[in-house]
Amino acid sequence: MNIAIIGYKNHAGRLISIINKLNVCSKLIIFHPDKRKLINGFNGDDLECEIIFTNVIEDILEASCIFIASPTPTHYE
Repeated sequence: MNIAIIGYKNHAGRLISIINKLNVCSKLIIFHPDKRKLINGFNGDDLECEIIFTNVIEDILEASCIFIASPTPTHYE
């Protein structure tokens, strides 16, 4: 299963940890509008599934499910 998460810190980090422990995904797509910030702020080396970092919103559309775990004010963007 492909899973996408919008966000990478705080609650998103907890979701990523749970997804990893459950071993339910083959591909984890992590979206953040600033890809440099995302790559510098997140290390997915300890995760079992393939990690894809993106700042292109269309990339998450191939996921089976999408978690919106960014701060509430960013949801409308």
